[in-house]
Amino acid sequence: MNLIFISDNYPPEQNALAQRASSHIEIWKKKINIDLITCFPNYPYGKIFSGYKKKFFQKKIEKNLTIHRIWSFIAKKDNSFLNFFDYASFGISSFFYCLNKKSDIILCSSPPMPVAFFAILLSKIKKTKIVIEIRDLWVDSIVDLKLTKNFFIISILKKMENFVIKNSNLIICVTENMKLKIKKSFPKKRVLLRTNGYQEKKLKTKTFNHIFKHFKKNKSKINFTYLGTIGLSQDFDKIFNFCKKLDKSKFFFNFIGTGSEINSLKKKIREEKLPNFYIFELENPIIDKRIYDYVDYGLSSLKNIKTFKKVVPSKIYEYIFYKKKIIFFGPNGETSKLIQKLNIGHVFTPRRKINRIQFNKKPKFKLNNQIIKSFSRKLIAKKILNDLQKLKDE
Repeated sequence: MNLIFISDNYPPEQNALAQRASSHIEIWKKKINIDLITCFPNYPYGKIFSGYKKKFFQKKIEKNLTIHRIWSFIAKKDNSFLNFFDYASFGISSFFYCLNKKSDIILCSSPPMPVAFFAILLSKIKKTKIVIEIRDLWVDSIVDLKLTKNFFIISILKKMENFVIKNSNLIICVTENMKLKIKKSFPKKRVLLRTNGYQEKKLKTKTFNHIFKHFKKNKSKINFTYLGTIGLSQDFDKIFNFCKKLDKSKFFFNFIGTGSEINSLKKKIREEKLPNFYIFELENPIIDKRIYDYVDYGLSSLKNIKTFKKVVPSKIYEYIFYKKKIIFFGPNGETSKLIQKLNIGHVFTPRRKINRIQFNKKPKFKLNNQIIKSFSRKLIAKKILNDLQKLKDE
């Protein structure tokens, strides 16, 4: 099988899409030929990484995998209007770049939705089957986060999104609620659930030594640690309100990662003079697996909006893999139900007050290993490869 895989992000970027794409490709390239079409790495700062600058095109060939990095307009990932031009330019570039490329199937991961729109156009011209992976209903997020109130823009984007769903041969969703919503609007479409999961291998690097020293210095205290993207989707006010109620002599709080909201987070800590709050900004946020050895409780949050009821942050699966109790703040939806069903942490939805909980150093995490293995990205990648093969053979 020859697969064209269009992904806006890919390592050395380390956001959720890049991690999902790379972990799946590691499995797929053993069985099929893949042309990966992606941007020059720039997430989340909107600045091309060192070693990739001043290039219009780059091609790297490995066994059964060719990575094509192509030009696109680059903007900071802060949900500004310039982001749309960023995404649209990559969609247009990938469209023209792939016109003459041989493929049995095109797979495009969305959002960004404009990339999926041009991938659909590409499949129609090439008369090739196309699979759209939907990790988020992009337009719903834009409306719920109030990124724009322009009815004309919203209606155009919604029509593009519906066009993408309607004209795909197969849709892959990462949450059950997302799958159900698409099936409700498009009952004849074939929609599969293939969740996010955890990465079984993590980088070991000396660049984290200062963080290890920090944890060792405070080893007598119980720590709450947030690992991952620090962006607009998270509700850090809820985390702050929770953390400030705890005794600073017994607890400390860490935010490890990067994203568009990291400066506002730094400002909040500085203005409120919180001595037991620490931020470790990672220019290239590959989390060293040894950090999890020091974590007592893993923090996660989502803003209380309708769209995020259908979302499960990828860090939840990482916490599960490393057997860390979870403290989650967000809407009563897919994430809260997963945590409560598996009994792997504490959930604080808007209606539940933060009551007294007995927090312990290295709390017990009881979960069947078979359940943990079911969230392996390796296993999920094999399922998707089987889906692609079935589609090709039809």
